[in-house]
Amino acid sequence: MNLADIASLREQMTCICLSATADTPIVLAKDSNAEPGFFPVASGFSPNSKPPLRTMMMGNNFGDEKYYDDFLNGRLRDIEGKTWKNLERLLWRVDRPQLTAQNCFFTNAYMDLMPSGKGMTGTTPGAKNQRFIDASRRFLGVQLVKLQPWAIVCLGKQARDLLARCSPDLLLRWRNRTLISLDQSGLQIVENLTIDGMQSDVIIALLLHPSRRNGKNLSRRRYVDQAGHQYENDAAEVEILRRVATFIARKTRS
Repeated sequence: MNLADIASLREQMTCICLSATADTPIVLAKDSNAEPGFFPVASGFSPNSKPPLRTMMMGNNFGDEKYYDDFLNGRLRDIEGKTWKNLERLLWRVDRPQLTAQNCFFTNAYMDLMPSGKGMTGTTPGAKNQRFIDASRRFLGVQLVKLQPWAIVCLGKQARDLLARCSPDLLLRWRNRTLISLDQSGLQIVENLTIDGMQSDVIIALLLHPSRRNGKNLSRRRYVDQAGHQYENDAAEVEILRRVATFIARKTRS
């Protein structure tokens, strides 16, 4: 993946998603630049990105209209925001060479924006509109085919729900389930999944959205590894990502 690939993805995004906003108040993130940070407004790369990018990190959307405008006009940088900083700290704790910010592609499930004054969190407008949901699923499929990741990390519920629409297997496992319920059932990780258009099986991991990584939310996380060791709170998310790194290492050797 390089900046030419990103430009091509943005063109396809506009073709697929813009028509879905014609009769709705959804604001599409149409303008962009080559700054590091989350696609589609930023490049999708980290500073000092080091291909191949084996992991797709998928958030919700790029934020609200004010954040979008401030970013495009150079008043802020996405990599200095709460979401990026919290995710960067988490990856630092994982401490595995197969899973660093430098070898991830950072994108969003929805290419729309929260309205100004409504806050940066909550359900993005596009996730309430079936036409836009369908367009977003199609464009996510385009991104998966282009990137061919070995791992997909869903950052929050909206990313998880949209990815499930790309796989009947995931939809069956995750339908109407909370993250707490998925943790209890050991379904916060799905290995060796096949998704249409992808040349290799993948591992899927579910995390809290980085902007919601606080004590209350983290206190609910649980994970039992393949050896039966139990982890709670922040340690659960660290170990979930270490399992992702192990999967990538195994595929690298094969």
